Amino acid sequence: MKRILIILAIFIIGISFSHLYFNTSLYDFINPLEYNIINNELYYKKENTKDNYSSYISYLDKDTISNKDELYSMYYTILNNGYDIYTFSYSYDCFNDINNIDSLKLSLINQLVSTKNAYKEIKTTYSTDRKITLNITKKYSDEDLIRIDEEIDRIIRDLKINNYTEVYDKIKVFHDYIANKSKYDSKMANDGESEYHSNSAIGPLFEGHAICDGYSDVLAFFLDKIGIENIKITNDEHVWNAIKLNDKWYHIDLTWDDPVYTNGKDLTIHDYFMITTNELKSKEDKDHVFDENIYDFIK
Repeated sequence: MKRILIILAIFIIGISFSHLYFNTSLYDFINPLEYNIINNELYYKKENTKDNYSSYISYLDKDTISNKDELYSMYYTILNNGYDIYTFSYSYDCFNDINNIDSLKLSLINQLVSTKNAYKEIKTTYSTDRKITLNITKKYSDEDLIRIDEEIDRIIRDLKINNYTEVYDKIKVFHDYIANKSKYDSKMANDGESEYHSNSAIGPLFEGHAICDGYSDVLAFFLDKIGIENIKITNDEHVWNAIKLNDKWYHIDLTWDDPVYTNGKDLTIHDYFMITTNELKSKEDKDHVFDENIYDFIK
């Protein structure tokens, strides 16, 4: 019996050293039930998913990755499905790819999924038994989503948005309401911090302050609510919305339609409301230049 215990102790010590050496999170070999292995099949989509518009990233319908492109596709697929935790397998030496994840690429992917499923933080761990686990902290908690949904319902009801027959008018009423209610949070934009939640839909909906992330998020929530296909477009400096209507894509930038005037006036304009890509390009402002290889569906 003592000999068996010694062998078991050596085995456990060996596992511990391999954990430190590979910088991984290993499964609990003593009680595997304590490690939540998610084994969902990815082609069963959850709610609030977006269509796969862009050829920049592909939806993955399997649970094993075999190259770097599939690794990023797995990130996209898991985020798009709204999972909080997901474990999948790998069949190639992916350690270098995982340890050097392109944060900019993940940020771009984050704009291509539903705003309800957008992440705040992703923790990636892997084990020597060829398993990778993503633990995702969402940008919006369940409580946030309920609060946002109820407030948008209230706005739709109070402004009688559903009485309008044209989608254009529905969006314009909401667009103008948010622009009139909110101010651009220059402190957040300049300093990266503020007393307001300006980089989320909470800011413009409840606090009257927003930056481009907040403006684009709240508009995305509204567009989802009324059943309009939409996506967010981002570059190094800015993010705005695009919607698909009658098989054509149009750009809406609530941020730039709620400008900051030096004389203190708070005016709503429509320079970036429901404009085509050609109209956007004709403005020739650098903040609206986007990578057409990524957003190749926007014509």
